[in-house]
Amino acid sequence: MQVVIGCPVFEREWVLPRWLQCVFNQQVLPEDITFVFGITDGNDNTRGLLEKYGDMVNAAHFIDCNDLECFRDRNPARFYPLAEIRNRILAKVEEIGPDFYFSWDSDILLPDKALLQLIDDDKDVVAPYVELTPGTPNCVTKVPGFPAFRRLKPIHHHYPKDQLYPVDISFACVLMKPVAYDILYEWHQGGEDYGWGLNLINAGIQCWLDSRIIGHHLLNKDV
Repeated sequence: MQVVIGCPVFEREWVLPRWLQCVFNQQVLPEDITFVFGITDGNDNTRGLLEKYGDMVNAAHFIDCNDLECFRDRNPARFYPLAEIRNRILAKVEEIGPDFYFSWDSDILLPDKALLQLIDDDKDVVAPYVELTPGTPNCVTKVPGFPAFRRLKPIHHHYPKDQLYPVDISFACVLMKPVAYDILYEWHQGGEDYGWGLNLINAGIQCWLDSRIIGHHLLNKDV
């Protein structure tokens, strides 16, 4: 089994030691893991840390994305270059051709063996449950009677606890089989993951959420 783990990174020195330890706690053999990162250089040692830990796995690939401005502000225009970075990562993933690609943002921590559980779920696309901000989970679903997608809320009558269930779109931390990592990201005002999720829907690929796995999103370096 070969798993590629990757994401865009920019000034993540504050969280990478915790995130990388979390990766190695998944109990997937290091020789079965390949890293692919889209790096925008900043003012810290992000690249140095990734290179150090990259020596501990099968291989590590670093895609230089310094030509793309995407982390300088928070307006929706940043989703254009973020989509491009994620697509550059996908191009490398397709070249490698792993059994799974885990698009796992570096500010999300998961419990031990979460990756093995997601693999055992045996879905084309499946994500753990992560609140990106308090009360805002990493999934959206189409609510009958509404013209647009709405986020599921983490209250008992709105989402099943401890279950594997279908959703329309998941964000930030998603395991994909080859049929899904062949689907490109694109700009959307809700985020580049949203654009990718809509492309999944158009391709007839179902996304799933496993609420038995609860991840933790670190919103800033003070958490």
